[in-house]
Amino acid sequence: MKEVAINYKGLEIISYEKFINTSDADRIFSSALNEIPWESSTIKMYGKEVSIPRLQCWIGDPGCEYAYSGKSLQRYDFLNP
Repeated sequence: MKEVAINYKGLEIISYEKFINTSDADRIFSSALNEIPWESSTIKMYGKEVSIPRLQCWIGDPGCEYAYSGKSLQRYDFLNP
């Protein structure tokens, strides 16, 4: 695993290249793509309903809530690895 330090506006960011091998990364991506209940939705901006330009899913611990722009998202439980 290669560690790369990136300095940006006075901040140091450490990046670890290839910290997951390709087959594990592909498996994790496929699982996320197919098992997470992705949703498309709309929000109100300047009095008009507009589509959110991405899929989203709120996954969190029981009792946690997430809302923005007047919209509350349904919480889903974490997936088992």
